[in-house]
Amino acid sequence: MTTISNETFFDQPILSNIRLANIDYLSLKFPINDQFLSIIPNLNRLKSLSIHSSTNIFHSQSESLLDQAPHLHILSIYQDVSLTLSMSLFQ
Repeated sequence: MTTISNETFFDQPILSNIRLANIDYLSLKFPINDQFLSIIPNLNRLKSLSIHSSTNIFHSQSESLLDQAPHLHILSIYQDVSLTLSMSLFQ
């Protein structure tokens, strides 16, 4: 599997022995649950990331993801209009 386009994919129970190390495209809903880190051990191949957020946890979790994705070319951010996007994320 190289694409996860359902942002609620990680909200579902997933077998604990599954590892997805070849993800090229990823769509996520924040906050990310603990299951995510055990299923996707690295984001080295990630080229496109779509983030959907309705919480203020956005900054810390997105910064961590971006640090792990050295080949990211496309970043899309969708967030609740009542939240402000911190520009420090892009510095």
